Amino acid sequence: MKRFGQPPTTEVLPLEKFYNAEDYHQKYSLQHHKAVMDSFLQMYPQFCDFNDSTAAARLNGFSAGYGTQAMFETEKKLYGFDDELLGQVVRN
Repeated sequence: MKRFGQPPTTEVLPLEKFYNAEDYHQKYSLQHHKAVMDSFLQMYPQFCDFNDSTAAARLNGFSAGYGTQAMFETEKKLYGFDDELLGQVVRN
């Protein structure tokens, strides 16, 4: 970089091993919604299966304020939860 007068020297290597964060970090925003979590954990008794769920990932994003209301309205019927329960999660 010109700013430092020399090129970067950080070596970039292929990833050899990946470690998931602890369970309490996974789907962090969604985990603050007990009723939805109870429903998810009935569907996925093993936490790793919940963690791998696309629906959980999408709802976690919506619960954190990402995505649009239009996107959520389009997708919500795919999650298998009633509108009242989902309304507790998604920020309008």
